[in-house]
Amino acid sequence: MTPTQQAALQAVYTAHGGGTFSAQQVTDLTPLVTARNDAAVAAYLSPGLTVQGMVPISSFLGWAASTGMRAVIEDAAHSSASPYYATLRSSALAMLDIIANKTDLDLSSSAMGQGNLAMLGAWVTAGAINSAQEAALVAMAKTPNPITYTEISAALNGA
Repeated sequence: MTPTQQAALQAVYTAHGGGTFSAQQVTDLTPLVTARNDAAVAAYLSPGLTVQGMVPISSFLGWAASTGMRAVIEDAAHSSASPYYATLRSSALAMLDIIANKTDLDLSSSAMGQGNLAMLGAWVTAGAINSAQEAALVAMAKTPNPITYTEISAALNGA
C-alpha cells in the first residue's frame, strides 16, 4: 500500500468515526489494497464504527423507567422540594416535552444534539444521574456506520 493509498483510506476511515490506523491495521490492509479487494478492505475497517444519532422515544422511556429517572424528571420539573428543582428544572421541563410529544432524543453532532448532551452532563454534575446511566443512554443513540466498498473504491481510484 502506497502512502497515498493509506492517506485516502485513512480519510474514509476517519470520516466514519475511526481513529488513526495502527501499525497492525496497515500491515493487515496492505495485501488487501495491493489485490484491490475493496470489499475486503471495507469489511476489515467497518466493525465498531458508529455514528451518534437519536435515542428512540421508546428506548428513552425504558431507560427513564428502569433507572428511576422518570420520577426524578417529573419532580425536578414540578416540585420545589426536589433537590434538583433549582438547577435542573428547565432541562426537566424539556425532557417532559420530549416525553409528551413522543419525540426521539437527539444526541447527534448537531447543535440540538450537542445541547442535549450538555444537558445530560448537567444532570451528572448535579448528581441526578451517574456517569454509567449517562453512558447507557448515550450508547442507545449509536448506530453502525460501516464503510461501503464503493467508498473504498472511490478513495483508492483517486489515490
